[in-house]
Amino acid sequence: LIKMHGFRIEVGEIDTLITQDKGVINATTVPVKRLGQVVKLISFIKATPDFMLSKLEDELKLKLPYYMLPSDILIIDEFPYSPNHKIDKEQLLEIYKNS
Repeated sequence: LIKMHGFRIEVGEIDTLITQDKGVINATTVPVKRLGQVVKLISFIKATPDFMLSKLEDELKLKLPYYMLPSDILIIDEFPYSPNHKIDKEQLLEIYKNS
């Protein structure tokens, strides 16, 4: 559970909705912080070759409140994992900064 612009957001809900798309293999949403405050949400997805990002964005706009919509959605080839086999969100943020 995170707080952004006064709203409580469960990022797992966003991931669950994204992974309901047939073209999405896996997804994770990462909060981006500045000065200790969450300023935006970035979703990273691994998708099938026939995946259509615009279709997913339209679906999310219909199903999520505006404050839960990811600012950006990045399609990546593979998720980076930490030594304890969890998705490495710090590495994902580095991928985002370099994109």
